[in-house]
Amino acid sequence: MNIGNIMRTSLKTSIVYPFKLLLLLRKRFYEGPGWIDLPAYMLKRKSGYKSPTLLLFAWLYAWYIRIFTVPGRMIISVIVLILLYGAVVSEGPLRILAFMLLALLVTDFVVGLLFLPRLDIRREIPLRIRAGSVIKIHYTIKNLRKMPAWDISLDPIHQYGWMRREANLASLDFIKSKNTVSMTSYIHSKKRGEYILKPAFASTSFPFGIIKWTCRNRHFQRVMVYPRYEPLNSVQLPVNARFQKEGMSLVSHVGESLEFHACREFRTGDNPKHIHWPSTARKNRLIVREFQEEYLCRIALIVDTFIPCSKSFLKSKKVNQNPSFEAALSLTAALSHYLAHGDYIVDVFAAGSDVYHFKGGRSLAQLDQILDILACLEPSRTESINKLESAVIEEMAGIGSAMLLLLKWDDARKELVEQLHQHGITLKIIIISLTQSDDYPDNAMVLHPRDVFLGHIRNL
Repeated sequence: MNIGNIMRTSLKTSIVYPFKLLLLLRKRFYEGPGWIDLPAYMLKRKSGYKSPTLLLFAWLYAWYIRIFTVPGRMIISVIVLILLYGAVVSEGPLRILAFMLLALLVTDFVVGLLFLPRLDIRREIPLRIRAGSVIKIHYTIKNLRKMPAWDISLDPIHQYGWMRREANLASLDFIKSKNTVSMTSYIHSKKRGEYILKPAFASTSFPFGIIKWTCRNRHFQRVMVYPRYEPLNSVQLPVNARFQKEGMSLVSHVGESLEFHACREFRTGDNPKHIHWPSTARKNRLIVREFQEEYLCRIALIVDTFIPCSKSFLKSKKVNQNPSFEAALSLTAALSHYLAHGDYIVDVFAAGSDVYHFKGGRSLAQLDQILDILACLEPSRTESINKLESAVIEEMAGIGSAMLLLLKWDDARKELVEQLHQHGITLKIIIISLTQSDDYPDNAMVLHPRDVFLGHIRNL
């Protein structure tokens, strides 16, 4: 390589690499601090714009609460006030107090730097959590240094909007060198949804409790908080339910087989594996076992998701916290739990501007997937429940029976019920509403959201 090529390569490196570094820093800046949850107004809007000024204040605040403890913040405030006062008054004994506090701050910084911990932190939390339940979090911490780690607290500044702590922070006075300890903490999940936990965080305020030194792992954790529900004791399913002769391989591939029917004489073409040897020895001729396909009961759960927009400027409640909508999801979860344990094939249809369809099987893994969908389901803002596509109606008609969970009763829902009846679908209508009305159909079951939340609905 000649000198010209070397110079061009060096020039390209000196220009491209700093540019990539600036892009990386810019991306990291707009992602926000990774150890606190940002308020909603700082998150990315529909237009894709994020205010750099608000993000700058967020970064400053995040580092402020990460570096200084509550006593440390008070000391910093006192030092700032004394320095402002000293700028006005030329002489005063308060300056000596400011220098003493500053010396204490520097001493705490130097000693804390010498005893800076290096910890391997592992946090175990369930993937799925029921809303309103108390969950145990398990921590495993290993001290990687040759000196003890003092005054350790775990996850000290995480403020998640969907949960609250049930007890004090998980903390230890010290961890011996190269030693591994276990700690536990408890949280109370407040509302359903899909959430991403920030990486596990450990801090120490040794020696004077002014400055915090922190370390954390790099692993984000996904948590699904599904709707709170109480198991149902009995459910009166729609009559004339069609049994689906589908074959178990189409429904669940784990642990299923054809049902034993009877024994008969061996015929040409029979599988030798099905020979029943005790009967063969008794009859002195080949006897085989005969099987038949199982017939499965399949039912659809159709959930209404339309919630009208609030026309007031100041909204007292978020749209996805509508009590009727949340109660409908809780009842859907309870029905899915009951049917999954009763060897039913469950099809869940979330009817709104878009129709979401999930077909479950006869295994608990399928129930977990249904709960995941209910955890993430958002209300629809457009009314289109009576405009289901023909393919969706045909799918429901193939099932034959359905339970319809509605949030209100109006002309659009009457039209939907008539449309389903025309396709031969047997319905059980459940209306979840805060109000009572004489317009509700006679065969409908009307429930109050409060009764669903309190677990008073145990039989349907």
